[in-house]
Amino acid sequence: MSSPDFLSVCCVKNVSETDSKKLEDAMLIGQIMLIITMVMCVVCIVGVCYLVLPRGYPGSSLFRNTSNRLLAGPNLNIIIRCIVSCNLLATLGLLARSVAWLAKEYPSPHSVGLDGKHIFCIITTVWIQYFFLCNFFWHILYALEAFLVSKNKELNLALKYFCGWFLPGAFCIGGAAITYFNGIDRCLLRDRLTRDLNYLVFLGPALIVIIISPFFFYKSAKEAKKALIWHYGQYTSTERKLVDAIHLKFILIMATFTVCWLPNLIHSSIMMANPALSTSIVYTTVVFMGLLNPLQGLFSALVFWGVPQGAINWNSVFHLSEYSYLDSSNINASQSQQHASASRSSSETEPLISFRRKEEF
Repeated sequence: MSSPDFLSVCCVKNVSETDSKKLEDAMLIGQIMLIITMVMCVVCIVGVCYLVLPRGYPGSSLFRNTSNRLLAGPNLNIIIRCIVSCNLLATLGLLARSVAWLAKEYPSPHSVGLDGKHIFCIITTVWIQYFFLCNFFWHILYALEAFLVSKNKELNLALKYFCGWFLPGAFCIGGAAITYFNGIDRCLLRDRLTRDLNYLVFLGPALIVIIISPFFFYKSAKEAKKALIWHYGQYTSTERKLVDAIHLKFILIMATFTVCWLPNLIHSSIMMANPALSTSIVYTTVVFMGLLNPLQGLFSALVFWGVPQGAINWNSVFHLSEYSYLDSSNINASQSQQHASASRSSSETEPLISFRRKEEF
C-alpha cells in the first residue's frame, strides 16, 4: 500500500512509551495485510510481464506494437509505456518492503538511533511514493494528450517528460522534507497542518486525475464523433459502435484508477478530518490499500495494452484491433492511392482516429 504515513514509520522514535505502543500497533497492522499486499504485488508483476513481454513469434517485442489498437498512436504510446513502467517499479518497491516487514525487518518503535532498517524503510517508501506519483502525473498527461490529439495538436515531448518524471520528484522531495523537517528523530511530532499538507502533496494529483480527466475524455470522444461524421458524411450504427468503444475505453481507464486509489483518498480524508476515529476503520482502509494499490499496474496494462491476440474473450474489450488512433490515412482501406501514400508521412497530430476494417465491426 502507499501512503505518506509510512514516511513517519521510518522515523527514529523519540516518543513516550504509550505513543510508541500505538505506533507499533499501527505499523504491525497484521501479517494478513502484508501477505495480501505481497500476493497482489506478485499477481501484478506476473500479469504485466505476461502482457508486455515478447510473445515468442516473429516481430514480437517488448511493449509490442499497438498501432492497430484503439487510442494507441505514437504519442499516446509513449505515455502508456511510462504509466505501465512506473506502476511496475512502484509495485516492485511494495513487494520488497512487504517481504522485509514480514521478516520483521522494520524500524523498531523503541530504537534510539538510525540503523539499516530505517534507511531501507526510507528508501523503499520514497521509491514507492515517487513512482506512484509518476503514475498520477502520467494519467493526467494521457488525458490531456488525448484531448490535444483530438484537436490535431500534441504536447512537447520534453514537457511531457518534465511533468511525468521531474514534477513527481519535486512533490516527493517536498513530502519527505515536510516529514523530516524537524529531524528524523522528531518527525512524529508534526502538527496537524503539516501532516495534512503531506496528504495533499501525495494524493492531490490523484484527486486531479479523478476530477479533471473525465472532462478531457468527454471532449476527446466528442471530437472523435465529429471526425467520423466529417470523414463519412454519416453517423450509422458502425460509427456509433466506434464512438461507444472510445467511451468504454475512457470509462475503463477512470474506473480502474478510481477503484485502486479510492481507499487512499478515504483513508487520508479520515486522518485529516478525525485522526482519533476507530482504529478498526483506519485499518480496514489500509488493508484495501494493500489489496488495490498494487493492482493499478495490472489494470493499466489490461486497459491500455489489452490481452494478447488469441487470448480469452476479454480481448474484445481490452484489445479492439479494428480501430486505431494512429493516422487519418487508414480511415478506409478502399480510399484512393493518393490518400494511402499520405499515410507514410502522417502523424498522430492529424485527425483523431483511424478506422480499419469497418465492414468487420
